[in-house]
Amino acid sequence: MKNFPHQFNDLTKIFNALLTVKQLIDEETALKDENFGELLTRNLIYTYRDKTLSVDEFLALEEEKPKANRGYLTVARDIRRLFELLGFLTVFEDKSGSLSSQAIQLLASPNELVKRELWKNSFLQLGLEGTDGEISHPYRILLKLVQDKPGIETKKLMLALEAENDSIEEYERIIDLSELTLEEILESTGTSESMGRNAVKILPGIAEQLGDIERRGNNAFPIGRIVITEDEISTEIPSDATNPEGVPYSQYRPVTSGTIAVDPIFN
Repeated sequence: MKNFPHQFNDLTKIFNALLTVKQLIDEETALKDENFGELLTRNLIYTYRDKTLSVDEFLALEEEKPKANRGYLTVARDIRRLFELLGFLTVFEDKSGSLSSQAIQLLASPNELVKRELWKNSFLQLGLEGTDGEISHPYRILLKLVQDKPGIETKKLMLALEAENDSIEEYERIIDLSELTLEEILESTGTSESMGRNAVKILPGIAEQLGDIERRGNNAFPIGRIVITEDEISTEIPSDATNPEGVPYSQYRPVTSGTIAVDPIFN
């Protein structure tokens, strides 16, 4: 099973972490774990348990631990990798960094619909390389799993990270695995329980926030149908689709981040 950053699944937190990256870049501060982790802590994005400690007291105590045991450094490393995978950030050898045009647009946009499209496109385009060098697109695979198997147990969505590539044959293998019990999936894929928990921490929550799936109890259901063509990525929602309270979902139309706000359609 491929490794995926598993610190935050809250888009507001991730957005604020991206603002923190921009702050370091603007200050020409190296994007080292220590610098990024400290600023994430000072900006209250990374939080610690003992609320009686000030940030300075917490960081002083962390300095006494081996680096491998400092949680704020692990978070910094994972979040930085997530931004690289999303195509938001390039980190150079000297640890200086550069934000992509898409990241800059996301940070600058006041329009929540535009932001959602930018997030969604970035996660759909996110490619994850395995140890053998093959690339898969886990967010796309997750959405297809939920679409093809509505009501699938949320825990089984870890299989989005099991796919080696995007081939039909590999997807059929993933579908076959989804028919097994959770215990059988872990055994068949050589995945530990902790790895399995980490594998399902992020993407299902992201998909729910972006309006691509909904979760009812321990199960996941599609809201719309993701359509991926050579020219665009869009979401089609059936006209009679409603949320659990019976309220119709707003209809989506094919858009880009540049056109979404030009002629908005509201229900």
